[in-house]
Amino acid sequence: MPDNFWLKTRFDLQNGALLKVLLSFSRPLIMFFLSPRCLLCNRSCDRLGSALCHLCATCERQICSAKRAQPLEKVTSDQLVPIFAWADYEGNLRQSIAQLKYHRRRTIGTWLGQQMADAWIGQDLHRTLSHLVVVPIPMFAAKEKMRGYNQAAVIAQQFAQTIGYRYEPRILRRDRETEAQYAVDSRSRTANLESAFTLGPLPKLRSSDRILLVDDIYTTGATVRSALTTLRPALKIWGVAVAARPVFETRSYRGTAKL
Repeated sequence: MPDNFWLKTRFDLQNGALLKVLLSFSRPLIMFFLSPRCLLCNRSCDRLGSALCHLCATCERQICSAKRAQPLEKVTSDQLVPIFAWADYEGNLRQSIAQLKYHRRRTIGTWLGQQMADAWIGQDLHRTLSHLVVVPIPMFAAKEKMRGYNQAAVIAQQFAQTIGYRYEPRILRRDRETEAQYAVDSRSRTANLESAFTLGPLPKLRSSDRILLVDDIYTTGATVRSALTTLRPALKIWGVAVAARPVFETRSYRGTAKL
């Protein structure tokens, strides 16, 4: 065989070995840019905590550490309806809800809806409450368009889908723009939401059906109270399910605080 054939073969082998060496050094860099990144800590995720949302196992574990052993609060004389709160509004859960609402991390809402549904099923509520119709707390249309979605609807849809509940997002509408509740003092929150909601087209419901309102956070209850005022003349309400509730609200609620 000609000498140039052996020279070419030797050159190819050397370059192949060099390529392998280069790849071994560049692999960590490639993985850094191509692997999914956690929506909270922004670290590269070799193993995602959940398939529904890019959360690393560490952040998912930290969020779930806030979940309640007994999420369903019993009805008392101070409480208008039962409240199901998946977790305490603190730490990484608080951060994840902020990402969902203000940074377009929609998949966090899907993940929260799944966690709520799992806890609901774990309490066997899907058997004892089989005729619930899930209705998300609506956003004002212009605000929803700007955000791209209603976070309560994202949570509610996944929650209803997992359990097998009927999902009716158009029953309740928000026809008036209001100040964000966190920016309003507790005494003014009710006035801020006065006449904010109206009834939408009512679907055909069974006599046994009850409405379950779903939202991301429950604080003073002003939003829920306003929604109930709108719904109650026409519909039967079971209660409220939320992803989170502040710890101080839960404690005060057991005393004198009202919904």
